[in-house]
Amino acid sequence: MTNDEKFSQAKTEQSGKARYGDRWQAAIDAIGRQGGVSEANMRQIVTAPDAAGLLYNMGKEALLHQSDNGDTESERLYRQLRADEREQFRRDRGR
Repeated sequence: MTNDEKFSQAKTEQSGKARYGDRWQAAIDAIGRQGGVSEANMRQIVTAPDAAGLLYNMGKEALLHQSDNGDTESERLYRQLRADEREQFRRDRGR
């Protein structure tokens, strides 16, 4: 892995933590439980315009999939993520 790729990954991690707070780690952990992302795919992801958003959404989908397979902790985390997102939306809209 080149220094540019390591920098891009670190930048994505920083961006995700700043943008999503505690929800970021829950999403990343869910991806890991699904088997993770291959190095080749991660190289492509970190070059995307919104790499943090892409990974966060992948994590939400992983939580949903795990929840559908009976994982109650993943279901709880997914519900919390969605509740946090709805609350943030209301705050952003001034409600």
